[in-house]
Amino acid sequence: MSKATRTFRQIIGAAMIATLVFASACSSAGTNKGSTENGSTNTDEGAANGANGQNGNTGESKPEPISDPMAKYDPPIEVSTVIISDPTMNFENDDSFDNNPYYRAYEEKLGIKMKNLWVVDQSQREQKMNLAITSGDLPDIMHVNANQLQLLYKAGKLADLSEVYEQYVLPSVKTFLTVDGGHNLQSGMFDGKLYGIPETQSYLDGAVVLWVRTDWLNKLHLPEPQSMEDVIRIAKAFTHDDPDGNQKDDTFGLALTKDIFAGYAGAEGFFYGYGAYPDAWYKGADGKLVPGNIQPEVKAALAELQALYKEGVIDQEFGVKDLWKASEAAVAGKNGMFFGTMANTFQLQPGIEQNAEMQWKAYPVYKLGGGIADVLRSRVTNTGYYVVNQKAKNPEAAMKLLNFFVESQFGAKPDAKLAEDPVAWKLSVFRPFPGSKNYDNFLAVREALSTGDQSKLNPEQEGIMKHISEVQNGNVKDNNWAMAKVFGPESSYAAIDQYVVNDSFQFNEFYGSPTSSMQSKGSALSKLTTETFTKMITGRAPINEFDAYVKKWKAMGGDAITNEINAWYESKGN
Repeated sequence: MSKATRTFRQIIGAAMIATLVFASACSSAGTNKGSTENGSTNTDEGAANGANGQNGNTGESKPEPISDPMAKYDPPIEVSTVIISDPTMNFENDDSFDNNPYYRAYEEKLGIKMKNLWVVDQSQREQKMNLAITSGDLPDIMHVNANQLQLLYKAGKLADLSEVYEQYVLPSVKTFLTVDGGHNLQSGMFDGKLYGIPETQSYLDGAVVLWVRTDWLNKLHLPEPQSMEDVIRIAKAFTHDDPDGNQKDDTFGLALTKDIFAGYAGAEGFFYGYGAYPDAWYKGADGKLVPGNIQPEVKAALAELQALYKEGVIDQEFGVKDLWKASEAAVAGKNGMFFGTMANTFQLQPGIEQNAEMQWKAYPVYKLGGGIADVLRSRVTNTGYYVVNQKAKNPEAAMKLLNFFVESQFGAKPDAKLAEDPVAWKLSVFRPFPGSKNYDNFLAVREALSTGDQSKLNPEQEGIMKHISEVQNGNVKDNNWAMAKVFGPESSYAAIDQYVVNDSFQFNEFYGSPTSSMQSKGSALSKLTTETFTKMITGRAPINEFDAYVKKWKAMGGDAITNEINAWYESKGN
């Protein structure tokens, strides 16, 4: 297994985690994305201290690092955690959740024996953790979302990690976590004290792109899209003009999922094309933050989605399909277009292996009237937080596990066995990801392909080049196609690069912790938004009901949340 393939599977795992967290937070603008890529920014003092690596206690000097932060425990200690499983976890060599390369390495090199309190599927992770929080049956170390972080903090169930962070986290790992200037780390602080280690992610990996079956474009003699109007025309052609040539009415142009906002076949990109950002808070005309989900541009996009659904262009069964189920239509050759992310090549790979004619290409999102649309980007990019139980006997052990993962995967001398194992990394207790690594890989590979000089490539980038070379030689299997379509020519990162070059981003300006009204009203508002949008798209509710939805959303707590968010925004000096 090449390191590049392992890295791709890391990307997939991170993307799936992000999708689930997005779907569960439910608080930011009354939609399914919510305040998810962020956590708990509480004081300006904490922000400064977080960025500077201090412990956040006014008047106190930060503790000195200990001489050997990775010293092995003798005798060994036991540390408990929980595991989130996913469908891609296929164990080899009699490995298991309780006995795997990372757990064995922890015990061998650190003297830490891991104990899993429970293992749960991704789809049940939030419910299971909420039950554990309620019952108090918590492990020593756990991964939580922003809402859970705040609940645990308020309940006094979290260990203050400020001191052990300073004493035990390696300088290289501190740099790794604060490459963004400390914003991610700050988001895990309360009153200047560190309670959550952010699961950092690449800040561009979640950028929405448009995936299109280019072999269908060619068969129907259609030009590549340059505007949202083109996207709609192509979607209609993919539905009505028999792109698969089987003389049957069995294809549709645009895929969606039941969650409306998702990492695969979400509606975000369509909304962005209309200048609508229902999953964000952004500056209004008066300089204050407004909830994107109730703006008039959303209504216009919903009206077009309703028309497309009525015409059969949108999957008629999207309301019961999750992202995995939705991807089956693309693999089976029945769907030719969807909005997603750079990592969706993973879902498409089986279709490429089954159908030699199938070809997909990622495009940037286009806006009405033509040109590249501004896509949403968060100020803080993480997919949750690693926290330590206040009752844990050895909180510093968590810092050792954090060091171990970063050094074994991304250090100057990565552990080859751990770095190349396709499953092991998912069982690491900590899994933060470098902030710009995938974009840097794309740029390096593009230069090497352009100049023919591979001498500047690191081992991981050399691995990516091998996948691209395999595709050029006709071998699309073994994730070769998937990797090439992330990093190579006409890849998802080639589309994302157009956002960077053109500065085509709309920032989500809210990155604080869930407000009190978000916690009490967020789930209900999220449910209201998803149900209302679904009814309007499917025609079970008229588009004019959007106005009633806005009034209901505001009355059910939306106005209170808006006031709280703007109070937070003003506290940041805006």
